[in-house]
Amino acid sequence: MSSGRFVATRDFSLEPSRLLASGLIIVDAGASAAALAWLPVWLGIPACVLLAMSLRRELRRHCGAESLSHLHRRDDRAWQLRDRRGRRFEAELSGSSCVTAVITVASFRTRDGRRSAVILPDSAPAHVRRRLRVALRYPA
Repeated sequence: MSSGRFVATRDFSLEPSRLLASGLIIVDAGASAAALAWLPVWLGIPACVLLAMSLRRELRRHCGAESLSHLHRRDDRAWQLRDRRGRRFEAELSGSSCVTAVITVASFRTRDGRRSAVILPDSAPAHVRRRLRVALRYPA
């Protein structure tokens, strides 16, 4: 029997997004092809190396070992984050977070800097993404 009272979800588990990884790889490949096509070789090759290094960093940060696997909203409006390596971070939700129906970017400020979670449809089930969007939009 339902009491009619809404209970806010505070724990959100996330999976690495294959859509995000694919998108990052496609954009990097396109940028590398453009660099090789329009820049002289002595500039194109270093540009491709820099793009590959950036791709590696972003894949590790958003789809790999450093990506956030668990978000927990506490009573005091603070968040506790956990990455895939098991490291925990105390965080505060940043005003630069973006919440839409398809993609959600949750930006957090931690003691060590900034962390973000890019949540696409393959990152979590629909009900988890929906509750996370509500928690991010209405942090009260």
